[in-house]
Amino acid sequence: MADTLARALTNPLRSRLLYEYRRETTSPSKLAAELDAPLNLVSYHTKVLAELGCIDLVRTERRRGATEHYYRSGLGPGVEDEQWARLPLAARRMLTRTHLESILDEVRRAVWRNAFDDPRSHLSRMVVELDDAGQLAVARLLRRMVDEVADIEAACRARGADARGRYEVVVLQFEPDSTPALPDRPA
Repeated sequence: MADTLARALTNPLRSRLLYEYRRETTSPSKLAAELDAPLNLVSYHTKVLAELGCIDLVRTERRRGATEHYYRSGLGPGVEDEQWARLPLAARRMLTRTHLESILDEVRRAVWRNAFDDPRSHLSRMVVELDDAGQLAVARLLRRMVDEVADIEAACRARGADARGRYEVVVLQFEPDSTPALPDRPA
C-alpha cells in the first residue's frame, strides 16, 4: 500500500483530491469548481486515484445530457504510521505540505466566517518537553484520538441524525523550529 499511496500523493492536486474524496462523496466537476482547478486536470487525477484503488465510483447521475460520476475514498483519515514510515521522504514532504496548505486555507475561511465563536469549537496549542518514549506515547495517544473521532462520526451516521454539521478536526505533533521560553517552567 505504501507504493500505491506514494504514487497517489506525488502530485499536489491529486493529494488534495484524495483529501476531498475522503471528506465526502463528490464529483470531479464539483471539485474543479470548489478548487478553482481545470476540470480536465481534476478528471485526469481522479482517474489516476481510481486506477490506484484510492477512490471508488459510488454512483452516476445524468446531468444535462452528460453523466456525472461521484467518488468516495474508503481510505482512513490519514496515513497509518507504518505506511508513513515506508513512504519515500519526498512523498512524506509533499503530503505534509499539501495537508498543511489545505488546513491553513480551511482555518482562514473559518476565522473569517467567525466559526470559532461557537462555544463548542476548540483550539489548543501546547509546547511540551518529551523524551523519545514520551514522544511515542503522545503519537499513539493522538492516533487513538483520531480513531475515536472516526468511531464517533460512524455512530452519528448510523443514527441517521438529520442535524449533522461538518466539523474539521486537525491533530498535529511535531518538533518546532524553536521553543519559546515558557514563563511557568524553570529553565
